[in-house]
Amino acid sequence: MYVLQAHWYPDTQSGDFFHRIQVPQEAVNQIEPGFMQTCSIYHSRFFELACKVPVLLLHLVPNFEIGLLIQWRKDQGLATVFEIPDHFLAIESWTSGHVAYRNPEIRQNLLFHAWLAEGRQFSTDFLAKTYELLGPGPVFRNVAPQVKPQMSTKSGFHFGWAGSQSHGPDLMAWLPAIKTFLKRDQVAFHFMGDRALFKAAFPEKGKQVHYYPPSNYAKYLAFYSQLHVGLGPMNKNAFNAGRSDGKFLELASCGCVAVLEDFMPFQKSVRHGENGYLCKGPEAVLAILNQLYDQPDLIQSVRENAFKSIQSRNSAQSGSERLKYYRSLARSNPPVAVAFDPGFLIQPSSNWLEWARKCVRKGPHPWAQAVLAENEQDEELVGPMREFVRFESHQRDPFQPIPHSAYLQRLLDFVKTPNRQTASQLLAENPFYYQALIENLMAFGKNPNENPRPWVEILRILDPDNASINQIAQALGIKTYKEMLLAQVK
Repeated sequence: MYVLQAHWYPDTQSGDFFHRIQVPQEAVNQIEPGFMQTCSIYHSRFFELACKVPVLLLHLVPNFEIGLLIQWRKDQGLATVFEIPDHFLAIESWTSGHVAYRNPEIRQNLLFHAWLAEGRQFSTDFLAKTYELLGPGPVFRNVAPQVKPQMSTKSGFHFGWAGSQSHGPDLMAWLPAIKTFLKRDQVAFHFMGDRALFKAAFPEKGKQVHYYPPSNYAKYLAFYSQLHVGLGPMNKNAFNAGRSDGKFLELASCGCVAVLEDFMPFQKSVRHGENGYLCKGPEAVLAILNQLYDQPDLIQSVRENAFKSIQSRNSAQSGSERLKYYRSLARSNPPVAVAFDPGFLIQPSSNWLEWARKCVRKGPHPWAQAVLAENEQDEELVGPMREFVRFESHQRDPFQPIPHSAYLQRLLDFVKTPNRQTASQLLAENPFYYQALIENLMAFGKNPNENPRPWVEILRILDPDNASINQIAQALGIKTYKEMLLAQVK
């Protein structure tokens, strides 16, 4: 192994993980097997490998100790590359309060690490230009997913959109065009994403509108493969300017006509009217949808052209470019011999896990606040918390007896209720953390030695008006979050 790419992603099935971690490794290793390996920064062997490997590739890792590691490697003649795939300095009000980029200290750490590293790499020309003061670095554009286009032959006209909650404002800007177009015969709109966003966009949902819950990347691509047209709205702000043309690549790969915002990320890839469409505002979107509806032959020709146009964006080209760059940094340093371990992707370090357990034993207040703070996060707390909840959710002994105490049973009843409104709200805002919290409530209920109090307290902070949580909290003698804050002030 010559390159170790280290990341913090908790979800290895997401589109971000696919484009930024999985595909680059596969592309490089197709040319030279074993050249690159992937490891979570929370893996117990991360620092051991990071101190030996010729090239360490870091993906927006803000932890304080990473700066010390980069400097140590530099002193040893070992190269470090820092990847910047997002314009993290341009976070706006539409992002969740839990997004780490909102913390100025974390942003400063990212800038410092990128400057300190020997090399940098970017996903778009815009990002390379924006962060050029930190030092130069190559641009590695996204690779088109390897999907056999199905070229949907469904009767009627099927168009749709899929995206995360952060893309909600983008979709809302095109909503007038979508709703107007739905008045035409045999038209159906398909939506994959957050249910709360779906309800806000389509409160009067009818038979023409279909909802699909968020899913992994493979199902995301399958969703687009069933459509004739896919939408890519994108509000014109600084953060979106730094995005890649990934949406176009995905739609073209799936045999779906791309109707996209006429904005920087798509302007180099899309030739309007030939391999896709670029629109300025909802009026233009409606005009294009009507044109495709009235001239169905256009759909076939445009999506065929789109599929042909992305063939150069393949793993062979990407792997060759990356391999050349990493080899120039590896110099004569010997590779590290390491057997492949699937656990490298996400496996908590025993030290971090033990530290997190101590936090829980002492009480949840600083720990919960790190997750729930509106404007900042302390990565020192969030890191171990993330790994703790993941470990406790999936590694607990299933043969431990279930206790029969009344409050634990009520707790289990609450989290097991399939139509629980509160849990849906929590999952909609931040799926990973809140799902982990709920899973841990269930896991703790199976262990008579565990104390559910910290988890109840966190849930009460998240949803202070929920009667079920309050009933459990009162039984445990937990004060309201407001009372806790007042007590701290006094």
